[in-house]
Amino acid sequence: MKAIVLLASALNLAGQVGLIRPQTPSADAQAQMTGKSSIEGTVVDSLSGQPVRKASVVLSGRMNLNAVTDTAGHFAFRLLLAGRYTIRASNDNYPESRNPVQAARTQLAVTVGEDEQKHDVHLELVPGASVSGRIADEEDNPMRGCAVSAMQFRETESGPLPVTMVSDQSDDKGEYRLTKLTRGKHYIMARCMQSVPLPHAFVPRSATSDLPSLVYPSRFYPGVSDRAAAARVDVTPGANLLGINLKMTPATGFTIRGHAAGIPSGPVQIFLEARDPSTRQWQLPYQRPRARINVQTGEFEIRNVAPGAYDLVASSSIESRVYYARVPVEVGATRPDPIDFALTEAPFVSGTISVEGDAKPPMNSLKVSLNPLDRQNLMLRPPQADVQSDGSFSFASIMPGHWRLLVNGGAAYLKSVTLGDRQVSANDLEIGASAVP
Repeated sequence: MKAIVLLASALNLAGQVGLIRPQTPSADAQAQMTGKSSIEGTVVDSLSGQPVRKASVVLSGRMNLNAVTDTAGHFAFRLLLAGRYTIRASNDNYPESRNPVQAARTQLAVTVGEDEQKHDVHLELVPGASVSGRIADEEDNPMRGCAVSAMQFRETESGPLPVTMVSDQSDDKGEYRLTKLTRGKHYIMARCMQSVPLPHAFVPRSATSDLPSLVYPSRFYPGVSDRAAAARVDVTPGANLLGINLKMTPATGFTIRGHAAGIPSGPVQIFLEARDPSTRQWQLPYQRPRARINVQTGEFEIRNVAPGAYDLVASSSIESRVYYARVPVEVGATRPDPIDFALTEAPFVSGTISVEGDAKPPMNSLKVSLNPLDRQNLMLRPPQADVQSDGSFSFASIMPGHWRLLVNGGAAYLKSVTLGDRQVSANDLEIGASAVP
């Protein structure tokens, strides 16, 4: 057993490491590792019982191999060493389920002895369901180009977290079709980016003129804005549900204006993120309402903003430094007041790792990572820091929030964390707006 300790003047982290995971042999090494055992079987559709051709079958264990099924759904692994293996099947036409009962059908643990031939391995792939319908406006006209998603959520300490998502886009008739849905209850949500000009008198063209418009906020089936009031669609494997239609309700779109101070000499972006994770997590970058910015004066505006609760996010980066700001914004039935804020440099975290015990892995084989726990950082890629040969590491510009601190390499985990003079949890490390030296 080894212990890994992270020490810093303001950040002291200590942990223990389990057994080192065995490394996968190279291709040349595996070529020389042959036995006389074999594993054969078939992959079938769980509903029809028909063979699934071109299914990918992965064997892992003492040897790591891949196979593809033939027209009869048959696969075979030969010249295997005796031992315990895991076999897993997949196919692009079948969804990967997070349901443990369904997932168990696609994966098996198989043990073979010396010269043993197994011919009866049976794997099943569960077919997905489909949902189709139509997106229309308040006058029942078809709405083209709306992003339609089917989502399932998991409740977490930081709120509901989307765990599955299937998307499509409505066509010229406003029709959509979602396929490869897994078993369970799904929320269906539509996002339409269209805006419609409202009648207005002639106004002089200027950068500050507000032209009235109608926008279409996101809606859940059967046409509500609140996920708590939405109806979930229950699907079963192989089902084809029709008529899941959504009627979009317009609202007055407003222009958000303000001034950003502290803009560094680099590219800057300002945009709105919905606070509701059900409408935010799957929002693509180009779907976020973005600002027009005058980088000389810091003035910005975002047009056609639908009513709702948002975070105004501003970010800029120069080399390895990140500057940011996050301001809550409520858009209601009246024009919001101008917003003034300042960008500040994101804090940094640094420290040192020491390894205790007889079997010490090389320092430069370890990494330290920060996995986001709160909603505003969930879409970020977990930042990683390389550990130097002297055990030191550093993170530059870490967004404030709650993070899970991990040591990667050698199946390491953290036992305890001290932030300043406080004992805190490695599973929920809160980083504030100031740097941790």
